[in-house]
Amino acid sequence: AYLVAMNGDPNKPQVAAAQSYFAERTRQAETTETSLASLPEWVQQQMATLVQVGRLEVEQQRQAGQLREVSARVEALEGAHDWFSALGYAKLHDLPTAQGYLRRVGIAAGRVLRETGSAPGKTQHPAYGTVNTYPAWALERAFAGIAVAAGRTA
Repeated sequence: AYLVAMNGDPNKPQVAAAQSYFAERTRQAETTETSLASLPEWVQQQMATLVQVGRLEVEQQRQAGQLREVSARVEALEGAHDWFSALGYAKLHDLPTAQGYLRRVGIAAGRVLRETGSAPGKTQHPAYGTVNTYPAWALERAFAGIAVAAGRTA
């Protein structure tokens, strides 16, 4: 809009009004910059800090929205609360994610569930089609059992 107005025919009333508006806004901005430059250094630093805090708050809000979106997607994929695939649980708790290791964990978690008369759930996985899901408590016991069997303490 600025370029159209400034390059337009000033004899037209709308163009003349737009040129006047932009000229006044430019003058106000230049005057504000000059008056801000004359403020004490500590005031300028405080203003810069406030601007940075504002940017950080906007970024935090963006990240919070992104977290809500990702959480909703995970909930849709995982289904029931506190049920995870072995890979999801391992990533959440910073545990090893090697495929063979997770296969052993899944077998152990399935055994734990069957001992209680329950069965694993199923969920879609982009690489494997469907994968089993287990309640967090069953995975906790399975990971601990695999770690003990391997000679590590959980």
